[in-house]
Amino acid sequence: MSAIAQLLLERGDQVSGCDRALTPITAHLAASGATISVGHSAAHLATVDRLLVTSALPADHSELAAARERGIPVLTRHDLWREWSRQRAVVAISGTHGKTTTSAMTALILTHAGLQPGYLIGATVPALGGSATWGSGPLVIEADEYARTFLALTPQVAVITNLDWDHVDIYPTQAEYDAAFRQFATQPTTSAHHQRHPLILCGDDAGVQRVLGDLPATRCGLDTGNDWRATALVPRDGGMVFTVERGDTTLGEIWLGVSGEHNVRNALLALAAADYYAVPFAVAAAALGHYGGAARRFEAKGSAGGISVFDDYAHHPTEIRATLAAARGRFPGQRIVVYFQPHTYSRLEAFSSDFSAAFELADVVRIGAVYAARESSAGPDPTTQIVAAMKHPDAQAVGDLDGAFASLRTALQPGDVLLTLGAGDGVEVGERIIATREQDL
Repeated sequence: MSAIAQLLLERGDQVSGCDRALTPITAHLAASGATISVGHSAAHLATVDRLLVTSALPADHSELAAARERGIPVLTRHDLWREWSRQRAVVAISGTHGKTTTSAMTALILTHAGLQPGYLIGATVPALGGSATWGSGPLVIEADEYARTFLALTPQVAVITNLDWDHVDIYPTQAEYDAAFRQFATQPTTSAHHQRHPLILCGDDAGVQRVLGDLPATRCGLDTGNDWRATALVPRDGGMVFTVERGDTTLGEIWLGVSGEHNVRNALLALAAADYYAVPFAVAAAALGHYGGAARRFEAKGSAGGISVFDDYAHHPTEIRATLAAARGRFPGQRIVVYFQPHTYSRLEAFSSDFSAAFELADVVRIGAVYAARESSAGPDPTTQIVAAMKHPDAQAVGDLDGAFASLRTALQPGDVLLTLGAGDGVEVGERIIATREQDL
């Protein structure tokens, strides 16, 4: 929501908004010209023409109810994205995992190419200087499938990173999830005069092959048969070096400043999206050399007392496995200690067996209490069942943030790499570990 507010401000709209507390994000918006209030009140609607609300807002929220009583139009991201698709050429990047990274890479390449893109990304990207800008060229949108929002877009280019059932509160079955992505894949506008296909897919992904395998598209990946392919992958300097082939042509070598095969696939998708706009490969490769990650995507939080701490937004079993594989490749021979804070009860229940098997590459595993987000549960914390089902030799359920901190402080040893994983506030545990060890020095 804050990124959308930034776009609206840059577009010239008057923007006001509220939250439960002031944060660095609200401070930035205020400095950009937004009127920020603490707390929620119907009085905030006095001079409002339209009210934009998050999909997570309760139906009985005071401001939402007041807007409906007064006849003020109530919008969600869905409505704005539909408008923007009519106004701008949109590059919509979707998929279960990797949306933020692929969107950031695509926006960075288009920026380096001088196309002045707009972008809306779900995390701060240091190489871009933020998470959102209106721009004047193609608008790169991290097209989230939650609440089916991405189906409001009619993109010029659609990218799908992978398909792995998620958001079970919105899509109760795998079939419903698949159907939504099938619909999204058929929504790009087409031009008979354009040489590139507007649908770009990860050809390595089993879910994409199963659901979208029959659709004409540009396919990217490490496997033979893809239109864009990466070969000769070598970890180097905390990132990856690889050679890029398009069809039968070798385009050249790229150094990417983030590790993991999954990020190489993300980079290929970004290259293909940029190629739609005729960005030369040399320009795109140079741009990717400046990419150092996004906030909460294998983000280095600091080091103290011989412990290196990284944070990642991974909250799905597939994301956890990919992040641990990247950590193993980047830190061979070091102990990998993981603290994972599950995100929502529904996801933990739906994928309980997958979660139990997702931590095999970690040496030490600590599972925290569920970050409920928009959900609630009257039952006991289910994380003890997840841990009980693990075959891992050193896995424990550690409860709240204080319990996680206490357990990790005892378990960590000099030379360890600590990963804090999850989409909630578990990042605070790693930050607290760093601060405490600095005090102990």
